[in-house]
Amino acid sequence: MKGNDFYLANYRAGLRLVDITNIENGNLNETAFFDTYPTNNSRNFNGAWSVYPYFASGNIIISDIESGLFVVKKGGTLNTTNFEKNIVSIYPNPSSSLVTIKMNETINSIEINNLLGKTIASFKNINTLDYQIDVSSFARGVYLLNINGNIVQKLIIK
Repeated sequence: MKGNDFYLANYRAGLRLVDITNIENGNLNETAFFDTYPTNNSRNFNGAWSVYPYFASGNIIISDIESGLFVVKKGGTLNTTNFEKNIVSIYPNPSSSLVTIKMNETINSIEINNLLGKTIASFKNINTLDYQIDVSSFARGVYLLNINGNIVQKLIIK
């Protein structure tokens, strides 16, 4: 715990950040997450097993059984403002052909990055609420979609 934030290492479901401000009334609110085991969330002993959120820098360390050490911050991938405000749908996910991305706010740009941070594809001046991408030429794996420069979502290519 750090203030009213409860940091939970939840194996295959990754890091879960829960607001416990109203815990005395039985109300818990998940405000952010970071999935270190993106292939699935089934019950098993893989993925995140430890979280350390106490660095003065704001860095959060997630220790993952298979993948090693992750360093994240509450801003960016754990940005609670975007987590609550922007609703993003990506389907089908996983996919091997066309992927549709829908959002409740205008999609201006999409950048697709591999897990090493290399940009695989970039789409600009979209200016619509939904957009389709043909991923049939992409290699199988997990990718990160950066939507409008500040919303990060996972995409799995099968």
